[in-house]
Amino acid sequence: YERGEEAMIRGSRDDSLIELPFTGSPRGSIKKQASLDESVQMDTPPRSPPEPPGDEELLNMVQSPPVPIQIKERIKMTAKQKWHFAYNKIIMQLNVC
Repeated sequence: YERGEEAMIRGSRDDSLIELPFTGSPRGSIKKQASLDESVQMDTPPRSPPEPPGDEELLNMVQSPPVPIQIKERIKMTAKQKWHFAYNKIIMQLNVC
């Protein structure tokens, strides 16, 4: 049987995630390391929160200016006119080369 205190100490050492340094090392070689949060806070200056944009600016961001749309009225063509139009378009494309 172990003493109650020794069992508690041994149990707490086994469950802990921190490894204790071995007793043979000199005390001067162990240094306390600053936590990551502390080192980051010292390196970066404190930031102030950005100012929210005004109501008009928000509306301008959301609403886009209306785009004018021009719809040309289609001229009514007969079948013969459509055929000539398509034929002429093909001839013009062939003549470009």
